[in-house]
Amino acid sequence: MSEDHPSPHSTTQQPSVLQVSRLHPPRRGRGLLSRPRLEDLAPRLLEHGLAIIQAPPGYGKTTLAAAWLEILAAQGVATAWLTLDHADDSPAGLLHGLATSLGVANPDLAPDLPAPEHSPSVNAMAVCLSNALHRHTGHILLVLDDCQHAGASTLQEALAPLLRHPPPRLHLLLVSRRQLPTNLLSQAREHPLLALDAESLRFTSDETQALLERAGQTPTASELTTIQETSAGWSTALRAYLLVARKRSHGGSAALSRRLSMVFDAMLTELDTDFRRQLLPLGLLETFNAPLLAHCRYHAPERFIDALEQRQLFIGAQGDERSWFNLHPLFRQHMTRLLEHEDPERANAFRRRAAAWLAEQGCWRQAISLALAAGDAHQAHVWIQQCAMDLVEQGDFLNLLQWQRQLKAQPGSFSARTRLALAWAAALAMQHEEASALLESLPDEDGIDPWECRALRAMLMALNEQADEGAQLAAACLQHFGDQPWILNVLNNVQRYAMLRASQWHALYDLPSLQSKPLASTCYTFNRLYQHCIDSLADIQQAHLTSAAAHIERAFAELAESGATNPNLRAFPSGFLARIRLLQGRINEAEALLADSLAFVQMGGFLDSIMASLGSSAALLRRQGQLAQARQRVEEIEAIAHRRQWPRLLAQALLERSRISLQELKPEEARACVLRLQQLCSKHCQTAETDDIAHARVLAMLELASATGEPPTALISEAEALAARLGAAQLRLPQMELHIAMIGLLCRMGQTDAAERKYNEWQPAVRQSGALALLESLPARWRLTAAPAPARGSPLHALTVKERLILQCVARGESNKVMAKALGVTPETIKSHLKNIFSKLNVRNRTQAAAFASSGVDENIPMP
Repeated sequence: MSEDHPSPHSTTQQPSVLQVSRLHPPRRGRGLLSRPRLEDLAPRLLEHGLAIIQAPPGYGKTTLAAAWLEILAAQGVATAWLTLDHADDSPAGLLHGLATSLGVANPDLAPDLPAPEHSPSVNAMAVCLSNALHRHTGHILLVLDDCQHAGASTLQEALAPLLRHPPPRLHLLLVSRRQLPTNLLSQAREHPLLALDAESLRFTSDETQALLERAGQTPTASELTTIQETSAGWSTALRAYLLVARKRSHGGSAALSRRLSMVFDAMLTELDTDFRRQLLPLGLLETFNAPLLAHCRYHAPERFIDALEQRQLFIGAQGDERSWFNLHPLFRQHMTRLLEHEDPERANAFRRRAAAWLAEQGCWRQAISLALAAGDAHQAHVWIQQCAMDLVEQGDFLNLLQWQRQLKAQPGSFSARTRLALAWAAALAMQHEEASALLESLPDEDGIDPWECRALRAMLMALNEQADEGAQLAAACLQHFGDQPWILNVLNNVQRYAMLRASQWHALYDLPSLQSKPLASTCYTFNRLYQHCIDSLADIQQAHLTSAAAHIERAFAELAESGATNPNLRAFPSGFLARIRLLQGRINEAEALLADSLAFVQMGGFLDSIMASLGSSAALLRRQGQLAQARQRVEEIEAIAHRRQWPRLLAQALLERSRISLQELKPEEARACVLRLQQLCSKHCQTAETDDIAHARVLAMLELASATGEPPTALISEAEALAARLGAAQLRLPQMELHIAMIGLLCRMGQTDAAERKYNEWQPAVRQSGALALLESLPARWRLTAAPAPARGSPLHALTVKERLILQCVARGESNKVMAKALGVTPETIKSHLKNIFSKLNVRNRTQAAAFASSGVDENIPMP
């Protein structure tokens, strides 16, 4: 504090100019985004004697506290504010500051408040302050901001009397950059405590989108996902991004780096030299725990991690056990740059030491990444040979292939067993030629099981649209892998896919469940993802969309429970759920899901996963009027179809290209697409893809005829015959697509009675399936909305779409952790949503809330 102004210990009756500025919250800027999720918690302050907000700089702590104060003041609640500084680091000074802030904000209290010149001791001041507040009849909110400037002993001695015997209507809100002392909070143990931390304050995806849109930005779903992952919801990073966006033509990225560096440097400057020296190497680690730090020669690592949490140094715990931790990615990047600039040799030595411990624990991905970053290619090569097949079985095959490229290692430099693992990885990554070449290079000896090579060939056949041949080879291999569940599961899925392609539903559902070894469930996550996706696709084809979505939701839940951290695994099933949501007319959900899956499906998966993700993306872009982007997506699909020689995928690309052409009023281009579909159908008339290609051809012809009013002779008859054939195979979704297209054409031809009859025949089936988007091309009177709005009298009406989704998960008994993984948010965000749900439904617990999920069905209220 400046010498020109008296300290809080001063006996001056009127506070100085500096003190006045500390007695009021900072003025809220015009550009602040309202965050109802947090601001709506303001009334709950009146239910608590103590509330705390503790988080690192830039998380909006002071902004939220000021918003709460403003909301309660507007409701007639007496409010007081004190911003602490280093001069308050004494019990007497802090109590004087409290008394001054209360006296300025509530003049009626002033005569009863303690004055330092009349208070012989700190205890006497505390008793006098407590007595004055006990006599006050109304609610008082007292906010202490920047509590990190007062030491633990100061806070304990000054505030403990108010917390042990709290005035009944005093509500104390403490705001701090560091964790508040536990012995202080324990004083209020008998009273309810409202606590928010960095997890609670992070911007959710919805809030990030609202912030960007308010600033004039219109990010795509993919861009939004990238921004959210990079910033981790940190408001300072988001605002820095907006600054860069405005100054993009004037060195914006450099401005972003400088802005964030200033925040981080300010924090690091406050640390003592030894603590800073220990902190910087953590920037090199994606995750860490106490045993790892002990191996890296940290003294008392548990206490060091506790200190990181107490200082709120952008640290987060992973999982319910809180044994592993990570730092904010931007903070990690900053510390890595500092350490590599100050002492690059120390950085690489730390990497090698940490990598050795991680490898011993089987944490191969982080170990090998650290070894490569340290320039230790030989060690990385050795470790890859040890873990290659483990990585494949865990679905981490893309990293394995990336490391091979990074090492610039020829396959011959690896053992035969490792080359076989690389062949599995290449096959799963849709690199069929590379996988086949690796298989051909394997010797007949060296412990290579020829049946495993045959099993891999069976999978290659299935992925290359030779489903029947692959299934036959898989059946021959099955008896040889009773003790190798991962390969057995691969063969099971090969058979499952062949039965799906042949519409052999009974045989598909009779297949045994996938197998796994005890204590090794994560090795089979990818197997189960494939099974769930195949089962979901089977239900989509049969128009059981609710059941199809449930398969994917179970896949997400199992993925969360397995603890697998590979982000590509969640992306794989996202495309199927996006297709379902698009059919249901739930556009926003489909767009968000596609942002997770597009990059992955071009590197892994099978034809139908590419069709689900890229095809849904093209359809979504077309529906949104982004026709140039839709064409670009179709070109990507066609390129994959030609490269892989997949006529079924090419047919879907041509159908979508025809639809884009019609929307652009280019009927001649649509006719060209129909002609190419006819040629494709003739070329493959004897293959298993015939019905799929014929379906795309007839559907394109019906839509073209509806647009031009020039139907070819017997088109309706041909469509009816194909629809009947599809129906006989229980392919209900493509059958419905044809009938809806026929309704559109009959309307265009003026045959309204025939159209009406067909609509009445098929509308119940469409409604039952939930594929209401199929009706969007029909006249408005025949369209169905995605779901009726909740009844105004029902409490469920107040819930948002995301809250109703969480409520449904609660009804299924899912934990916060499982829900968080499935929705791509943090468990703390789920907790925040649950509090809002409980408040809106006026319930006290999850059981009561789950009852509302069931009542929502009875009341015809849409539950996602």
